[in-house]
Amino acid sequence: MDNTAVEAYPDTNDDGVQDSFGEGNVGDICVDGADTPEDLNPANGLRTSNDDTLDEDDEPKPLVSLEDVKPGDFGELTLSFHLCDNDGYVWLQGSNVAASENGLSEPESKDPDEGPGVELLDAIQTVWWYDEDGDNVIDEGTVEQEGETADVMIVLDRSGSMDPQGEPNKFQNAKDGAKSLVDALGPGAQVGLVSFSDQGTVDEPLGSARQDVKDSIDGLSAGGTTNIADAISDAQSELAGGSGDNQYMVVLSNGVQNTGGDARGNATAAKDAGIHIISIAYGSGADQNLMEDISSPDKVDDGTIDDADENAFVGEITDIDDVFDDIGDIIVQQTGEQVFRRGTLGSDLEALSTDDGIPLDGDLSTDYDEIGGIGNETDPELGERECFAASETHYIGFAWYLPVDHANEIQTDSVVFNLGFYTEQCRHNDGSGQSGTNLQISGKRGNGFAKVQENYNGDQTISGGARARFGGQNTWELAVGDAPGSSNFSQGEYSWTSGKTVDWMVSYDDSSDELSFTFDGNTISQTLSSEPSGRIAVQGKADEATVEIDDLSLSVDGGAPDSPVPDGVTATNDGTGREIRYLSIDPGFDGSQSFEYSGTTTVSLQGDFPGGDEDVAFDVVVE
Repeated sequence: MDNTAVEAYPDTNDDGVQDSFGEGNVGDICVDGADTPEDLNPANGLRTSNDDTLDEDDEPKPLVSLEDVKPGDFGELTLSFHLCDNDGYVWLQGSNVAASENGLSEPESKDPDEGPGVELLDAIQTVWWYDEDGDNVIDEGTVEQEGETADVMIVLDRSGSMDPQGEPNKFQNAKDGAKSLVDALGPGAQVGLVSFSDQGTVDEPLGSARQDVKDSIDGLSAGGTTNIADAISDAQSELAGGSGDNQYMVVLSNGVQNTGGDARGNATAAKDAGIHIISIAYGSGADQNLMEDISSPDKVDDGTIDDADENAFVGEITDIDDVFDDIGDIIVQQTGEQVFRRGTLGSDLEALSTDDGIPLDGDLSTDYDEIGGIGNETDPELGERECFAASETHYIGFAWYLPVDHANEIQTDSVVFNLGFYTEQCRHNDGSGQSGTNLQISGKRGNGFAKVQENYNGDQTISGGARARFGGQNTWELAVGDAPGSSNFSQGEYSWTSGKTVDWMVSYDDSSDELSFTFDGNTISQTLSSEPSGRIAVQGKADEATVEIDDLSLSVDGGAPDSPVPDGVTATNDGTGREIRYLSIDPGFDGSQSFEYSGTTTVSLQGDFPGGDEDVAFDVVVE
């Protein structure tokens, strides 16, 4: 869909096509992801800069701007989200909705369907779905809520020829492709892994967690001979215990069967049992004749794999990922991607802006009524809602179209709005959310010190802060002031207990400019030289330790903000160096507000913790 792309994030060359995180000028997704509204400003962020994203005054447009819409027009938007530290419950939200008639044209004013409202809202038809493979389309064969189920066994060659000299990426590329297949499978699929060299091995039984399957794929090493027959038999045994409506065996080999039994005979037995075999002849040394023979029809058994063989593929090191994508499409056509909403744009925007928005489900193998869960997330009659796993990218698709039977009544109408996500970590929460959140406070996580990475005050300075560190004999453990530990600060003593979760609070009194720091019941204070204005961050520093910062809460001038505070950041290290992680939020401090920022901190020391003053530290810093 690159040829029809209008905008993307990140997009460094403004061609409307998304760039990859971690490549070129784009950093890690947890650093350069769009965490704040500022990120979506094309002038200083990574959003595409063009006429679709900037208005005539060069101000950023909302994420979706539907203007001058004609009957038959359509569009699609795929949103992705990535939880960087903790598993979390996730809601899809809408905000900054503006709908306008923009006056009435003469034909519009005479149209009998013209009414007092913005007709475009009810005329546009919409669909929302879990876009499992992030390909911007509802994969063919999708059914709502319940699709056919599938059992999938991935069978990978790990013989010595998979890792030959001179082809260092051969095995790794095959493993990466297999992992992409795991990610692409629809919600109704369960998966397992068999690998083979001298003999077959069931590395992950059918029904294993997908992350476990991917981890096992990563852990495979090459060596030995090629026993395809044994692996096919092992995979068939696993599938025999499955319950899917459809059963698949995806077999990749790069060589010739040179040990073991009859691969063709075992494949025939599997196919006779109703198993659909998809084969990949990988690399120049693969036996195309054998791989064609073991595959399921339709095919032409001529000893060479070509377009007539629907379930046999030839893969090279450079395109094996694409081959696995094609196989994923074959399987997903049976299991489908789950649609969770069909309606009109007007009803969608009402749902997205009610309470916390639409609660999303992190486990599509179980039923959950997302729309019924709005403001009622934990009702057991709605099904089982699960958290989304951290360190994985998840996709939501949104498509709209204007039917051709609408004409004059929508001529001058326009609708603009933003979309985004709200999350709460799984731990300490039940998924019931906080009523009335509206995307006004966003957080940005990253590696390093917040004041440096986020360029506080434009010169990497702070107005004040608080620190709790390991310390030691004859030195301080707690500090608060302009620059804790450096200038204009008060200090205190504290004895750490590894693994203990403690409460803390940093409070600022605008009337006296006093910043107070309470840590596990110990309070120290200091008058600041300048007023806090802008952002505030928490950060952890760990060397042979783990520093967890959770349960964050913010009160400004005695009241809670209009949206919940982004929660959770963890720094951990078990090796050389140290890890520093921060979470920076922008509550819009203007120098005239009192505030209280609180949470919990858990410090867990490892057996080889070096014990230096700064080997463990927890900070709150204010711009």
